[in-house]
Amino acid sequence: MKCSLCHGNDGKLMASKAPDLSKSKMSLEDRVAIISYGKGTMPPQKGILDAASIRGVAAYIEEFRD
Repeated sequence: MKCSLCHGNDGKLMASKAPDLSKSKMSLEDRVAIISYGKGTMPPQKGILDAASIRGVAAYIEEFRD
């Protein structure tokens, strides 16, 4: 998946100044918004992924937390 290019398979790679997702304290809704609309160098995924897929990715990120 494209996400792993910057975030790695475990959320820790941090290429292109991507944050370490294992330390993220963001809410599910905040993650949905960033995935949908992008932030910084991260491109928006709205229009590429449907709403259910975006929410699924946002929920999956919780598995990376330390």
